Amino acid sequence: MAASDPNYCPSMPQRAECRSSLMAMVPGCGSFLTNSSVYEPESSCCDGFRSIITGPDRFMCICHVVNGDLGKLLPAPMHHMRMVELFTLCGSVVDANMLAAACDLCTDQIPPMDVPNHLPLAPAPAPAPAN
Repeated sequence: MAASDPNYCPSMPQRAECRSSLMAMVPGCGSFLTNSSVYEPESSCCDGFRSIITGPDRFMCICHVVNGDLGKLLPAPMHHMRMVELFTLCGSVVDANMLAAACDLCTDQIPPMDVPNHLPLAPAPAPAPAN
């Protein structure tokens, strides 16, 4: 499958989870993403945003921003148009709409927000012997 194929999903290095990368955005981006009276994000927001966009093992974590999962980490509901504005305000050359399409296409490549909890079930204890 070639990159010119519209259904091409490139193989990316996988992370175990995205929460730690996304948390880098929360302190600086939280008020901008949740409060319409805040007109621009703090510089630390764009630093965290760029670290996700440019980190090869973190890039697919930006899908949690695009699909709204980042809102789970914020103190109030996220304004989704504000998330789209981050791409421009933080100087990203990645188009938000194209990224959203890639996130939809490559869902199996998006690391989970948190480390999956797949603990094996312990066997049931043997019944106590009858006296």
